[in-house]
Amino acid sequence: MVDIWRWRNEPQTRLNSLQRRKIPFKEHKGWFFKSLKNPHRKIYLAVRQGDKVGMVKLDFLNKKVIEISININPNHRGQRLGAKILKMVNDFIKVKRSNN
Repeated sequence: MVDIWRWRNEPQTRLNSLQRRKIPFKEHKGWFFKSLKNPHRKIYLAVRQGDKVGMVKLDFLNKKVIEISININPNHRGQRLGAKILKMVNDFIKVKRSNN
């Protein structure tokens, strides 16, 4: 949770976000725990060799529309991880849906 908050407040992330202001930790913490309880939202943390490299948030708006948010750890940007992480999340969702 703390890493996601730090990544979210990093200047480059804020430039690419809908809300560009810095988010106070208390506000982020409330959002994070509320998100974990939301059945229409999933948050995935990408880890490579024990290092947190990014996160993906999926908001299931309806049966056909998913809003995707992705944030890469600033220390791992420029390594083309975004597309790889999105593909892994997509593959995971396909497997999960086929098992239901």
